[in-house]
Formats: sequence, C-alpha cells, structure tokens
Amino acid sequence: MKNLIHNGLIWITVVLLLAACGGDGGGALATTQQAAYTMALTAGSDTIGSIYLELDLSDGFTLETDVDGALIDGVLTTSLTDAQMIVSYTPEDNVYYGKIRLSLISATGFAPGEFATMVHELANGESLPLLNEFVVVQLTVTDLNSVTLAGYDLDATITQQEAST
Repeated sequence: MKNLIHNGLIWITVVLLLAACGGDGGGALATTQQAAYTMALTAGSDTIGSIYLELDLSDGFTLETDVDGALIDGVLTTSLTDAQMIVSYTPEDNVYYGKIRLSLISATGFAPGEFATMVHELANGESLPLLNEFVVVQLTVTDLNSVTLAGYDLDATITQQEAST
C-alpha cells in the first residue's frame, strides 16, 4: 500500500511539473522585431581606402550597449571583409539625439556599395523610423592615398526584420 501511495505521489508530481512547463514545445525561441538601418555609398568607380561617417540617429533609435557603453556584438556590422571598423556611439539624452561615428579603413581598398548595417530593437507597437529622421553630419570618403573623393553620398535603407532572442 505504501508503495502504491508513493508511486501515485510521484506521478502527480511529474504531471504537475510538466503542466507548469507550458505547452510551447519547450524549445521555441521568442522573437523580437528589429529596425535594420543599412548604409551604402552611391555608385562610383573609385577604389575606396576609407570612409568616415558621422550620423545623427532618429529620435528613439537607440543601440544596445554593454555595461561600459560599448556596442554589443551584432548591433553594428560591416559587410567589408578587408576593413578595420572603428565605432563611437553616443546615446541620446534629454537634449541631443544619439550619434554614431564610424570609420572604415582598408589597406587594399574596396568598391562603393553597401558597407554597414546597424540594428535597433523595436518596442511593442513601435514603428520604423523614417529615413529623413537620420541626418548625415559628415561623410568623408578617401582613396588609398588618403585623398578625399568627391561625389559620394550615403544611400540608406531601413527595414523591419525578426531577430531570435
């Protein structure tokens, strides 16, 4: 009889524990929405040695940082394989919008086109910012001899994407 009661208690405990786990399959990842701001240089035929971009971010477009204020991995990425990226991020405050300062330098050069993407986690109900809410403060493009190249503009797109958390 004791064994029957003991086994019954074990089964009840197992059933309660399984019920408490939920029913979502146990392995499903939660998803969040992100705004992806992709940057490119307008078409040209020059070999580019470096890009310096100073960009005021849209109101509320914050980037995820660690406890020291550095951007976490994956928030700002470059599509260039042979370039060093140096980034400075100033979060928005009560007076100023956030700002990103981005330098890309390559000893071998690269062609115009897409060069970087940054992502912002969208809050529930938050819509994508408009492209004209981002302001290019400075864009300097140089060749391999550090000579400034004229005629380049920032060509940006903003899209919404799902990110696993």
